[in-house]
Amino acid sequence: MTENVMTNGSKISFDKHFKNMVHSPNLLAFTIKQMIPEFRDKDLESIKEHLDINPDSHRVISEDTEIPLFNGEKIILDSLFRIRTDDNREIALEINLEGQFKRNTGYPIGARAMHYACTLLSTEKGRVFSDSHFDRMVKVYSIWFMIKPYLSEQNTIRRFGMRELLSDGKTIPAPEYDYLEIIMVYMGEHSQLADEDLINVFNLVFREDLDPQERLKRLQEDYNILPDSCLIDSMEETVKSYAEELREQAIEDALIEQAAQHILALMEKKMSFEEAFLLLKVDPNLECDVRYLVDKA
Repeated sequence: MTENVMTNGSKISFDKHFKNMVHSPNLLAFTIKQMIPEFRDKDLESIKEHLDINPDSHRVISEDTEIPLFNGEKIILDSLFRIRTDDNREIALEINLEGQFKRNTGYPIGARAMHYACTLLSTEKGRVFSDSHFDRMVKVYSIWFMIKPYLSEQNTIRRFGMRELLSDGKTIPAPEYDYLEIIMVYMGEHSQLADEDLINVFNLVFREDLDPQERLKRLQEDYNILPDSCLIDSMEETVKSYAEELREQAIEDALIEQAAQHILALMEKKMSFEEAFLLLKVDPNLECDVRYLVDKA
């Protein structure tokens, strides 16, 4: 769901190819293993048994991604997968791509993620359960891949969930209402190793310095992700469309670097960051990245 990035054709192209790629049974199974605690101890083949895979296309089947709202409007998710754990408790797993290369959306991405996840959860009555059978609610995981995050966020994962806060300030697990978790996956430099294997896998997928066969080979050897037909067919198109987006981002990165250097020079003359930023008339949307480079210098 990219906004204001290059041409509309390029935007749609990247979104389309990335969404196709995450329908790969082996790539999705790896994502589930890494991010969903209920599946952390399972191998990838066991996890795939919980997925609804089309026998002809060899793609994981997505649920309806159009969620109607009460006022006649609707939200459109990128992908929505439903899986079951061994105890037959269904989990609604939403994998939603926010391919926002410019990062500056004009609103908090976390707020949008919360709105989507809560809307998805609220539609369960009448679809997953009826009447007052709230004990039959299923948990929603909303996983967002941030393709080009702020420099300070690269190669990190943040999770937001329900917790119980006692009057003494202590927190305890809240299983009775633990039905919602948002996971933000911030990718980084593709040649650098992160602490999280999920980030390393997606960084590897986008490495332009490796040919497709080498990427597939490393995915299998390093992470046990077999190259299924969906992954093979969609990975290279995703990487090509990513490269087109990246060229536009490079222009913005150059502006950020230039602004940081000018601000550092002015700060040596006893000017504050805020004063220098205003004096140079830098785009306010770039402030977070510019400040990060200045603080790092």
